Amino acid sequence: MESNIGNAAAVKLAVNNACVRLRAKDEDIALILPDPVIRVFVQHYDEFPRSTQEAEPMLRWKLKKSVPFEVDETLISYMRQSPREEGVDIVTALARLRIIRNMKRWRKARSCVRGGVELFAGGHYFAG
Repeated sequence: MESNIGNAAAVKLAVNNACVRLRAKDEDIALILPDPVIRVFVQHYDEFPRSTQEAEPMLRWKLKKSVPFEVDETLISYMRQSPREEGVDIVTALARLRIIRNMKRWRKARSCVRGGVELFAGGHYFAG
């Protein structure tokens, strides 16, 4: 798998230097990822399935032409929101699975970083 970190040695050195400066050990860190990695959408539906098994494939199908990556290779998170009219508004976040997996591997290799990869996008939480 190709890494999305261009210079892993420089990133490792920067994180380790920051940990030393902050006297941080076994801490959580935040990752800020660019728009091409995570996309958030709000869509209105007259009817929306209650079960995840029905909702996720429908959302992937609806959003596949709206993201700059393969929608089948994503983590997906969605939530219902109160609409202003009839029906239901769905807030959906898609995150590139390849990048998230890479961030998990990278995190495991750092001595001062604990926990999983925690990403927040538009109120959605992607834990790893």
